[in-house]
Amino acid sequence: MPTKLKIKMGHIEFEYEGDAVYDNEAVKDLFSHIESLAGAAPPGTFDALPPLNDPENGDGDADVLAGIANLSVQTVAARLGGKSARDIALAAAAHLQVCQGRKSFTRKELLADMQQAHGYYNQAMTGNLSTTLKRLVAGKLLMTMTGDQMSLSANELARLKAKIAQS
Repeated sequence: MPTKLKIKMGHIEFEYEGDAVYDNEAVKDLFSHIESLAGAAPPGTFDALPPLNDPENGDGDADVLAGIANLSVQTVAARLGGKSARDIALAAAAHLQVCQGRKSFTRKELLADMQQAHGYYNQAMTGNLSTTLKRLVAGKLLMTMTGDQMSLSANELARLKAKIAQS
């Protein structure tokens, strides 16, 4: 039976799912380490971030998100200047997360979205998808999560969102 562990402190979240078995002492030890981390962190580290579409946030992000919510993956690829498999994979990931509001996606969902970028996607990109994804993960543009889920890194998500919005 797989073990599931999820810890959330403010906007920082840790999630684990796997075959490791934890006894009571191991769990107590884990929480002891987390407690010491929380004590050593600068004040405010674990405070929740305001939601992006919070009108009191004052950054106008709600207007930006409303303007890009209905974009197609082809439009996202065009705004990002997509030509290579890497570019189209990033465009599809940005489309899934920025335009569709997804927190994560699977490889299958990413490929399906890439294939919808008519005029940008070509069949060779499917054959090279494993290599493309490995390079994106190694470059810390894409993060692997539990199971087969993945998402853009926070920095890359912010960069792509800004680039899509300004085009």
